[in-house]
Amino acid sequence: MKGWRSQRLSKQLRREINEIIKSDFQIPESIILTVTDVTISKDFRSCKVFLSIFSCEDESIEDAEKYILELFTQKAGYFKYIIGKHMRIKKIPNVSFVIDHTPKKAAEVFDILDRISKSK
Repeated sequence: MKGWRSQRLSKQLRREINEIIKSDFQIPESIILTVTDVTISKDFRSCKVFLSIFSCEDESIEDAEKYILELFTQKAGYFKYIIGKHMRIKKIPNVSFVIDHTPKKAAEVFDILDRISKSK
């Protein structure tokens, strides 16, 4: 179970990373990007940012995920710099990004349940 400090810090990091993405990055309009979760290590030296990506156009979702993941991985130092500039914390965590496939899996489960309920 997470402690109250790590929960508060995760929420604050999530808000800060959302602001950085919104203000400093030009995400194509065909891509919907959401920061779904931020987890922080016990020693507060690293954090994982979980991203959910949807593509509105015909381009493949894998291409959009690859583009966003490469872009943010290259700019991880920039995220750390801005976090350190805006937040008053002793240890500024290293930031890593992970694609979160949970919404896609949930949609697949709902589709299966809908097909089951329609067949009955």
